[in-house]
Amino acid sequence: MITKGIVIIINTVLIGTTAFSQWNKIYDEIPLSEGAFNCLEITTDSSMFYGTGKHIFKSSTLGYTWDEVYDAGAVSIDCVGNDTCYCAGYYSEIGSGGVALRTYDSGATWQLPVSFPLYWASNFDVFTLNGSQVFICGGDGYGYVQTTDDGFDNVIITIPNISAQSIGAVSCVNSDTCICVTGSPMDDIGEDYKIYKTINGGESWTENITAQYGRDIVHINENLVFILERLALIKSIDGGETWDTIKEFTPIPGSHFVTMKFVDENNGYLAEQFDIQDSIAIYKTQNGGGDWIETTINDMPIGIYDIDCLTKDHCFFIGGLGEIYNTTNGGIGTTISNVGISLITISPNPAIDYITLSISKNTPIDNVYSYNLYGQKVKVAFDASGFADISSLNSGVYFTLVSTSTGSQVVKWVKQ
Repeated sequence: MITKGIVIIINTVLIGTTAFSQWNKIYDEIPLSEGAFNCLEITTDSSMFYGTGKHIFKSSTLGYTWDEVYDAGAVSIDCVGNDTCYCAGYYSEIGSGGVALRTYDSGATWQLPVSFPLYWASNFDVFTLNGSQVFICGGDGYGYVQTTDDGFDNVIITIPNISAQSIGAVSCVNSDTCICVTGSPMDDIGEDYKIYKTINGGESWTENITAQYGRDIVHINENLVFILERLALIKSIDGGETWDTIKEFTPIPGSHFVTMKFVDENNGYLAEQFDIQDSIAIYKTQNGGGDWIETTINDMPIGIYDIDCLTKDHCFFIGGLGEIYNTTNGGIGTTISNVGISLITISPNPAIDYITLSISKNTPIDNVYSYNLYGQKVKVAFDASGFADISSLNSGVYFTLVSTSTGSQVVKWVKQ
């Protein structure tokens, strides 16, 4: 088990301004020996899965602590509901590759389907329509898509085009209609650089337009589709028949897109990596890619691997060294003034039944408000001595905003 003791610090400084609730690092204990930090997946009950090159981890604390749940890696994880998940990746029981690892009990136990005799060494993406209909894609010298109607006990393999070295991503709107793109989520490989569509469950594929190094696909509905390429994000509003570029990469050496996440037709995130600068940028759209805002990141990572979201504003990403970052307001920092404010603390932290708010100087407090991770105000009543009973609160992470005549300050704390 990997568990990080949570030490809460004040997310502010005493001079200048502080941006509240932008992207913040919340976990950094995954070792570099994991080799690759591949993917995040959040279930409907807010559990989180994290696939690395060697293991699968799970968090039930919104990313603040993680437990190893499987002793082999995953490149991609896709879940339906709370319990059923499929993984594409590296499974040591059958050599260097494998079909879709699966769990039906939210990661408590895992199964490797074994009835199909041929396993593939490079699986890149998995897409789950429901508990049994699953599509998986990858490449082992040529690109393939595997399909199943029974949770990978039986598999059909199709090759969209024999010249493609790999299929980087696949997404479906139903059991018949799917789109895949040649490329790799990790490397710049492939020769055909095309988008392919099927309307018969993968039995045959129709070639569409050129897509340079496909990274990912997201179906919002049967008409609205986004595809991430290495150097551009493209969008279709007619089910993949025609495409328009909605954002291009920053034209500097070493710049390229890595991952995206669209929560709905309007709200989405796009991550760009700057290799020569060892930095990243995460852009947010609130109108389907018509406009983009660069979000704010504390403690800038050297890279990024994947983004997933609980809501349109509550999101997480994996940093270049395996760290976990989160935001509860979409990464758009709310700036508050700290000029002249006295140092404020909350203890004990973590807490169980009560907390005490203290201030280093005898400065009158004007207002005190507390919020949960979703930005919802919660009732925490401090008395004249700064004491508050929190026994009725759910376990989790909270923020308390304290305002005085000289400024405001945010303190982050944990109820166990």
